Amino acid sequence: MRSHASVKNFIASNARVGIGAILSILLTPLIVKYVGDVEYGTFRVFIDVFSYFSLVDIGIYSSFIVVLNQKLALNNSSSTSRTFYVAKRFYKRVFSVALIIFFITSPLIIYLVKTEELSQSNIYISYLILFFSLFNLLFKVHQGFLEANNESSYISVGGIIQNLVFSLGSLAFSYYGFGLIGLSTSFVISSLLPYLIYFLKVRKVISKVKVTKDEYKEEVKNVNKLTRANFLVHLTGKFSLYSDTLIISFILSPVSVTYYFISSRIITLAATLPGAISSSSWAAMGEIYHSGDHVKFNEYVLKISRLILVSSLLFIAPLGFISRSFVNIWIGQKYYLGEFFVSIVIFNLFVQVLMNFWGWCLSTTHHLDRAIKMQYIGLVVNLTSSIVFTFYFDEVGPVLGTLLTNIFINFPWLIYLMKVIYGISPFVLLRSIFQHFFIMIFLIYLYLKGQIIEVSIWGELIGSSLLLGVVFLIVVYLVGMNRTEKKFYLDLVKRLIRR
Repeated sequence: MRSHASVKNFIASNARVGIGAILSILLTPLIVKYVGDVEYGTFRVFIDVFSYFSLVDIGIYSSFIVVLNQKLALNNSSSTSRTFYVAKRFYKRVFSVALIIFFITSPLIIYLVKTEELSQSNIYISYLILFFSLFNLLFKVHQGFLEANNESSYISVGGIIQNLVFSLGSLAFSYYGFGLIGLSTSFVISSLLPYLIYFLKVRKVISKVKVTKDEYKEEVKNVNKLTRANFLVHLTGKFSLYSDTLIISFILSPVSVTYYFISSRIITLAATLPGAISSSSWAAMGEIYHSGDHVKFNEYVLKISRLILVSSLLFIAPLGFISRSFVNIWIGQKYYLGEFFVSIVIFNLFVQVLMNFWGWCLSTTHHLDRAIKMQYIGLVVNLTSSIVFTFYFDEVGPVLGTLLTNIFINFPWLIYLMKVIYGISPFVLLRSIFQHFFIMIFLIYLYLKGQIIEVSIWGELIGSSLLLGVVFLIVVYLVGMNRTEKKFYLDLVKRLIRR
């Protein structure tokens, strides 16, 4: 049952990514055209700054879904409902705290956006509009229940609606001259709608229960055992993830943020496909681990790690050959930051989606606290190196800082944790993923040597991309899969053809 749900979640997640990619490709050039590079780049800074408010729950969300996942696995409906209502009450307090923090810190946004082309009042008012999105905190627990119950397909449906509303709303507001204020308004409307779906779905399956003060304290106490680790790991992770555009905006300009976003956009969209594998499988992995079958858990860690890397080779790696042509046809050559930038972004995401899966394993098995020191050191190295590199290499600086942190800190440290916590041999783990990394490094060598596809019209780009996809499919099948995987996928194709 869990495996079927995971497949459903994976399909829905990919549908969300596909629709989001199509909307982004079709509408981003028009939105940038209507609002201009400065306002669009400023809006991207807004989004990354606002993303830090996901930390306002001090890691409670991640902790609650792990606890809910355990109780759902035990089929204890009354205990599950009690945890749900405790979380709901807690998030009312979180919402109040978030509002206070938002209004206290909001004047700082003016100093993060380095431009003379926009008035301070326009920047400030546009940012203040985003506070309405904080109302989704009141329904955050509904999303958490769906995720813990392995029903993230509903979250993906909400994401599809969000993409549609935001993209079309941004286009309409931009066309009619609302600029930065219009983009902020579209973001607010689109971010609130999915939570209506989560609320309507969950209210039908959760039984109403009364929670006493003692029960509330006990539930919060259980969650707090996990909260510190979740908070610290998510805090450092968020700073590392969203610091890039802030560094670029502060040191360079919002225009540079626009170039950074556009040059990496198709790659980051593609990375969500292999990323969906880990986000769709963590609940099932948690159930296996908590059932006591640790041997099976370790086997699945290796299998899913390989599956993620195979998916990355199929969906992320080929983009290095077509990125220049894509950006040129899509928006314009001036927005392309070069093969060096693209190569680093591709390798960073190639490694990141794998590390994200290992991080989910630590979280769902209650070992996330073992990664706190790694996150602290990684954050310091990432921020410091990104700032220094930005002064010397402009927009490439932040991705170089991330590369340095991933290679020398995060990746080897996580391999060590997989050994000491689960008993997975580093040799076995590295041997299972070695060929995928070898292929990726060879491809980056080709990117940097200028072995790329250069075309000037959409028809040629689509045809070249399809041919490139076939070539990569053959190469990955022959070189990136073992015998068991080849047989599995070949049998799967045969079954699909027979149908």
